[in-house]
Amino acid sequence: MDQDGHLDLFISNQEGDTDGFYKNNGGHFVDIAPELRMDRPGRRADVGSTTCAVGDYDNDGNLDLFVAAYGRSVLYRNVGGGQFVEVGRAMGVAIEGGHMVSAEWADYDNDGRLDLYVAGYTVDETRKVVPKDYSFHNEGGYFVNTLTAGSPAAKVLSKADHGLQWADYDRDGALDLALTSVEGGVTLLHNLLPAEARRHSLEVTVLDQAGYATRPGSEVRLYDSSGKLVGTRLVATGAGYGGQSVQPVHFGLPRIMRVDVEVTYLTATGRKTQMIRNVDPAKLIGKTLVVRQTVN
Repeated sequence: MDQDGHLDLFISNQEGDTDGFYKNNGGHFVDIAPELRMDRPGRRADVGSTTCAVGDYDNDGNLDLFVAAYGRSVLYRNVGGGQFVEVGRAMGVAIEGGHMVSAEWADYDNDGRLDLYVAGYTVDETRKVVPKDYSFHNEGGYFVNTLTAGSPAAKVLSKADHGLQWADYDRDGALDLALTSVEGGVTLLHNLLPAEARRHSLEVTVLDQAGYATRPGSEVRLYDSSGKLVGTRLVATGAGYGGQSVQPVHFGLPRIMRVDVEVTYLTATGRKTQMIRNVDPAKLIGKTLVVRQTVN
């Protein structure tokens, strides 16, 4: 979280307990959540955090953190140097009520900006669980929920109350969505992006020197021909509430263009970067760019 070469750990806690943010000091961990004002003390026993989703929603190279909760959900913007600012209300993603359970970032329309899906539920007067989902589209400086009451999207998407995962299951360049309910069953939604928009994407798989997928926590960044950062993704360490994420990281692109792909590995001797230059995403639709570690 502070790019010092050590993988840190955020823990979201329910039942009124405080959240934890454990900074890895290279051999031992220290909970710095109170120092960063990210512990959220004083919550009632029926309020608490359920899960967290890591993603660079503003494309500044720093990994931000959305925390779903019973009660109010929050968005922590990583401003660098190991510091975070809570911006949920300002960005339009501070869900105030209900029981939010799962959240995942994904650029579902391949416009180069991470969007956010949040799955949760409310309880009606008969104590029945009623799914209550949010699909926040990233407009560049704020988010807009596309699952408003009565919207066409709400009729299709408001089907989860606990689990969700994004994955391009048919390898067409667009991320699809799997939703699960506490009562059982899985809903798989195929992304119907137009063919041109599907081409605005790149998937990257990061492997170790032996060719195994043992590099979760690695960071993948794309740069355009001028050296400008296009986006940042974290190789998943096992994201998902009641589910499991896939290994490739997916990038949507603001336009079809060649990119330089930078992978940062966290090694015993610090952060090591590896660059693959002049990658043409148009030639990789239906495939994943495999980056095998060559640095120690």
